[in-house]
Amino acid sequence: MSSPETSLLPDWLRRHRRWIGALLAAQVLAAGWLFLGVYEDREFDQHYLFVKGRPSAKWAFRAPVGEGDDDGVTLTENEWAEEMAFREHVEKLGGYERAVLLPW
Repeated sequence: MSSPETSLLPDWLRRHRRWIGALLAAQVLAAGWLFLGVYEDREFDQHYLFVKGRPSAKWAFRAPVGEGDDDGVTLTENEWAEEMAFREHVEKLGGYERAVLLPW
């Protein structure tokens, strides 16, 4: 351990480096939450980790309609919102292009 006289860090930084590290870790986790997501493939029931096209608090996406046409499908309000979020983040904003298959 270096003595205070030879330290390159300012005194305030040495005293608060744990708090600064905790704040930095919290920012990295928040950015991961906002910019990363997981979606379930419509056809093959596989899960993908992807980078969202824009930040969103929602991180899990699925398509209740599946591969079929949505003309004859009856969806609840929550299922329709889920379908629209999937279409926007995965299909419209190109999330499927920036996706990695998850092994489970």
